[in-house]
Amino acid sequence: MATILNAPLYDAVRGYVAKTRFHMPGHGGNNLDGGLYLSAPFDITELPFCDNLKNPSGVIRDAEILLAEAYLSEDALMFATGATAAVQSALYAARERYGKNAVIADNCHCSVHSALRLLGMSATVTGGEHKGYVISPEDAAAALDKSSAKILVITTPDYYGRTLDTAKFKAIAAERGACLIADSAHGAHFAFSPLFPPPASQYADLTVYGAHKTLPVFTGGAILCGNTILIAKARVYRSEYATTSPNYIILASLDYARAYLSINGRTAYERVFADIRAFKRSLPQFSFLDNSDFTKLYFNCPSAALEAAGVYPEMYDGNGSLLIVTPFNSRALKPLVEKLKSVTPLKSVIPVASINKRDRRENTDGVKIRLEICDEAPSETEAKSATTATSKSDATPMSAATAALPKSEVKTATTAPHKTETTSSAVTKIAPPKKTAKSTEKDVKPMGKPSAKTKSHKGKSLKSVLVEIDDAKGYISEFDIGLYPPGVPRILAGNVITADDIIFMKKNKNTLFNLVNGKVCVII
Repeated sequence: MATILNAPLYDAVRGYVAKTRFHMPGHGGNNLDGGLYLSAPFDITELPFCDNLKNPSGVIRDAEILLAEAYLSEDALMFATGATAAVQSALYAARERYGKNAVIADNCHCSVHSALRLLGMSATVTGGEHKGYVISPEDAAAALDKSSAKILVITTPDYYGRTLDTAKFKAIAAERGACLIADSAHGAHFAFSPLFPPPASQYADLTVYGAHKTLPVFTGGAILCGNTILIAKARVYRSEYATTSPNYIILASLDYARAYLSINGRTAYERVFADIRAFKRSLPQFSFLDNSDFTKLYFNCPSAALEAAGVYPEMYDGNGSLLIVTPFNSRALKPLVEKLKSVTPLKSVIPVASINKRDRRENTDGVKIRLEICDEAPSETEAKSATTATSKSDATPMSAATAALPKSEVKTATTAPHKTETTSSAVTKIAPPKKTAKSTEKDVKPMGKPSAKTKSHKGKSLKSVLVEIDDAKGYISEFDIGLYPPGVPRILAGNVITADDIIFMKKNKNTLFNLVNGKVCVII
């Protein structure tokens, strides 16, 4: 007998088929091409039976309550416009209750930076090398103590599957009367198997999940979990600023994924774990990152070898390839083994902490990381306690190579054209933009010695121009710039562009975000 899923929104959307339509969208539910439009019958608008995302009181609200239960949270909101909208809603809610100042981790996604600017907020960016992590509890505590901020934003897990001990960060925030926001965009699957650390929403005041990244959810499906008061405020933002025409296929897939994995997740991820373990054992020539989220398979394999095998990785960053493995593709690892057995690994794999940080280091030939392959799945007790900032698997990832590499340079980080104030070697202050800002050495601290171009701007009104990458040195970047994926800015808006930044942009020109037709938008 087929299992009956408790998925009220999915059932409502799934049940609306082959009926006469005189409402949006314009395709009328017709499968126009036998391919792309196969989903057209389920692409509907707000109708009496399917609720309204702006003020849910029916099947959408029922689905949100079930999401909150699954993620061990008081309440939850659904989004059809991605984790970015959830990040904006979270920061709006926190700002309304805790003020306009925040402390954010050094590896926060570009959506956090842009949301701060949109909401007129200030931020202190902090972090450092701590056993493979970009931010430690000590970093967060020091930054909160040095600032007046009552909002702390962390990323866990990051793009590479490394996690933080959310409970520790929650305790640090709570001791200071601050709100903890966890960007867990890549951790939506943690709630469905004891093989993973606990979901961040078990501890954080607000948690963002980009569900489509790891769950069987259509692109754009996201969730915001949190306590009742903050979710109520976030709901206002969603209603005011998110789309008034949400995609019901996306929303219904959120509901379905939660219902399906609530029943099948435990068994499904045990199989995924076994498939990944077999894959690693069969390819001993490669080095694999030891991380808390075993479904993020990061190893020193050239992307060209994968593409030649008909496989497209989630990301290739020059140091290795990242595969996102799910219950719906893990079986494809076995046939991939034979195609990779003769592939020569990349010469070096830089510790992942360095990839996220703006440390200006280039690859170092000869730096080779070899990580142990976990032979046994952790017990349920071990998994539940493995919030992993201090776990064995994450406390020493790539430790030998990390010790051999030079210390990261500390760079000024801003969201300018904003005033910048360095508060310590690992803490940088960001102030919100002023309508009549002037670009002076006092207003914007460059990361290196200012060029003549930068000095000549003193006392002049600011304007934006586009310049070629080769000509951008010494100018102030108007936008955040970095690799996408993972979407962590390397150059923050307001930073003076250095010679190393030029090398970085030229090397990665086709995978950067916020270039404009291949050019850099700068302030003069």
